[in-house]
Amino acid sequence: MNMNKKGFSNIALLIILVVIVAGVAGYFVMTQKPITLTPNPSENTQGQITNQEVSKSATYTISSRDIETGMVVEATYTVNNKTYTEKELNSYLKKAPAGRYDIVAKSNEHKEMSSYIELPISQDSGMKFAMSPLVKPAEFSDSYLQQFTKPGTGLIVGFVVDEDGQPLSGVAVNSPVYNVTTNNRGFYALNATIPESASCAGVDITFSKFGYKTKKYLHAMSGSVIPHRASGDYPSSFLDGGMNIELQKGSGEDIVDDKHKLCP
Repeated sequence: MNMNKKGFSNIALLIILVVIVAGVAGYFVMTQKPITLTPNPSENTQGQITNQEVSKSATYTISSRDIETGMVVEATYTVNNKTYTEKELNSYLKKAPAGRYDIVAKSNEHKEMSSYIELPISQDSGMKFAMSPLVKPAEFSDSYLQQFTKPGTGLIVGFVVDEDGQPLSGVAVNSPVYNVTTNNRGFYALNATIPESASCAGVDITFSKFGYKTKKYLHAMSGSVIPHRASGDYPSSFLDGGMNIELQKGSGEDIVDDKHKLCP
């Protein structure tokens, strides 16, 4: 009888131990967080561009200007057989993958141009396509320039634009002898005389307009000879020199010395 009780006690103790062990194991299982497998961010399992493949470059800005006037050209751009507007292309380049990009600029009124860029770049920069017009500006024709000629002088002509390539009217173009103002196309025609004996001196020209930084060019056209012309004795072309200017908004003065490198 005592042995039966002892055996029953041993069995009961064993059952209690099993229950305790099972409870402890169940506690650890319930408190353990599930393991989730995540893909490596550098893996490209679906052929898409991952974050590591995207170029982490500074901003690169593309624009186009007319080489004869400096004015903005509303061009389109072809990259990898896809056509973009200027705004669309610059937006695309901000997030484009690293690599070389061949770009073709097109305009109905200009000759096609091509160039390329390589991303990434280390600092903000840009490229301007200097596009040649299919037809020269009317302002450069002799029939137009004849109205500005003065006996004994030559003509320095050009256009003044703002930072966006828009023409600036009312810009004062001043030299020691003659002063003119740009028209609504930003065009000016400045009379000047530079004798051959003083060709290295050039002529000082200042471009100024309220709200924009003044630009002063010392010895402009240095190394050139703008001939003294006698009345009625004109060559086939009235244009003797050209300067296209871009003015930036602000105040103050930028001074540039244009003295020719071969001049003493």
